[in-house]
Amino acid sequence: MIVIKVELWKGGDPSKVEDLGRATITNDGHASANTAGEIGDYRVKLFKGARYSRRPNEEWKACTVSGFPRQGLGPWDLLYRALRDLVGFRNQE
Repeated sequence: MIVIKVELWKGGDPSKVEDLGRATITNDGHASANTAGEIGDYRVKLFKGARYSRRPNEEWKACTVSGFPRQGLGPWDLLYRALRDLVGFRNQE
């Protein structure tokens, strides 16, 4: 499982951390048999921190990223695909 934490370190001090959100990415274990494990499917869940939710640490959004070329791309690409599907392009000017 990959865990991505979004934290605020007040004044740059890691002892004064505030959890703003978290994502988990789990391989579903069903890589395509004909790709020798090069293609994977992942379950992604997003969680909001207390500042942004009345129910912190409760799943906010979830999706599946299918057909991900895991040998050629890395975790940032996987996270990007999940965020694109889950929150889209909502920060346009």
